[in-house]
Amino acid sequence: MSKTNSDSKCRSRKVRRSWFKTRRIKKKIQYLFELIRYKGCLYTGKPYFGPVIAAAQAWKYRKPYMNKIVELEVSKLKGERYEILEIGSWAGDSAILWANAIKKFNNGNGSVTCVDQWKPYIDLGKRDKASPVISRMEKALVKERIFNLFLHNIATSKLNDIIRPYKGSSDEVLITLRDNRFNLAFVDGSHAYSHVIRDLENCRRLLCDGGILCGDDLELQKHEVDVKVAEENKDIEDCIQDPKTGEYFHPGVTLAVGEFFGGEVSCFEGFWVARKTNSGWQRVNLA
Repeated sequence: MSKTNSDSKCRSRKVRRSWFKTRRIKKKIQYLFELIRYKGCLYTGKPYFGPVIAAAQAWKYRKPYMNKIVELEVSKLKGERYEILEIGSWAGDSAILWANAIKKFNNGNGSVTCVDQWKPYIDLGKRDKASPVISRMEKALVKERIFNLFLHNIATSKLNDIIRPYKGSSDEVLITLRDNRFNLAFVDGSHAYSHVIRDLENCRRLLCDGGILCGDDLELQKHEVDVKVAEENKDIEDCIQDPKTGEYFHPGVTLAVGEFFGGEVSCFEGFWVARKTNSGWQRVNLA
C-alpha cells in the first residue's frame, strides 16, 4: 500500500471518529434540554410527551385515524354515551386523544377506561440485546415514574372526569368488567403474542354489537411476513426485521391479529380496526 493511500485511510478514519463523537455530543445536549423541558412541565403543571422516559408512545401519523373512527362512530349514537376501553396507556398520550375526541364529537358524554399494569413486564434477561427504548421504559416502570406521569398528564389536561385508570394486568381487570359495555376497545399493551391474543379474546366479550375493536403496531399483516421467523420471535422479541420484506414489525401483534380475525383486517399505517357483528367481524372504511 502506498503512503498516500495509507494517509488517506487514516484521515478518513479520523473524520468518521470525529463525526460520531460530534453526533454523540449533540445527542447528549439535546437530551439535556429535553430533560429540562420534562422537569419544567412537571413543575409548571403542563402535560409532557417526549423522549424522556420514553413518554411519547402514540405515533403522530396514526392519530388522525384514531380521531376519525370516534367521529364516525359517535355520529350514529344520537347523543348516547360513548365508552372506550384502552389496554395499555403508558403516559396517557392516546388516552387523552380518546378523551378529547369524546369531548369534541360527543360533548364529553362518555368515558375512557384505561387498563395498564404500569410495572415491568419484559424479562430483559431473555433478550440478547434490548433496544435503548425498551431499556428506558423498563427502568421508568421500576420506579413508577410512568404511572406518576400518567396521573400528572391526565390531571393537567383536565380530563379526570372522562379518563378512569385501572392499575393491574388486563387478565386481572378485564374479568371484572361488564359484558357488551364498550363501544370501542383499543389494544396496545404488551406486544407478546400470548398477551395480545388474550386481550383480543377478552375484548370480544366486552364490546357491544357493532362495536369497534382496534389496535396499534400492525406494520405488516400475517400474509405479508415470513411466518416461521415471526413464530420463533412472537413471545421473545418486541420488534424484528422481516427477512421477506426487509420491514420492521411486531411479530406478536401480527400473528395474534391474523389468527384472531382469520385473515387480513383494515389497517391504516399500523392502526388496525374491525367491527363486531352477530356473524363475526367486518372491515372498516375510514375514508
